[in-house]
Amino acid sequence: MDFSTKSDTYIAAQAVQKDSPEILIEGLRSLFESNAKYDYRDLITGLSIYYDAAKRIGLDADNFFLEFGENNKDYSEMMTEFVARPEELKALKAFGYKVSDTEPFKYEYD
Repeated sequence: MDFSTKSDTYIAAQAVQKDSPEILIEGLRSLFESNAKYDYRDLITGLSIYYDAAKRIGLDADNFFLEFGENNKDYSEMMTEFVARPEELKALKAFGYKVSDTEPFKYEYD
């Protein structure tokens, strides 16, 4: 599936709905490719959404992120730094997002 024109919230929600680590990986790649030259804050916000999605599909989110960094050396430092943050600074709430109360599952700005 081509996620190049989709938002991080859409991609992460698809990963949760389909219980798919593969979609998370594609979303993380898309996040880094689209924001590599832009603002660090955009990256960190996107990472919080994917981090939450990883937990929701039953992954050890820290290990998932670290493995992604090991397999994508250009992003390794950012993934390691994100994982080292306190839990409350990785949470959706810290970036103004929440999970919608409606079906189907989705992320929305609070």
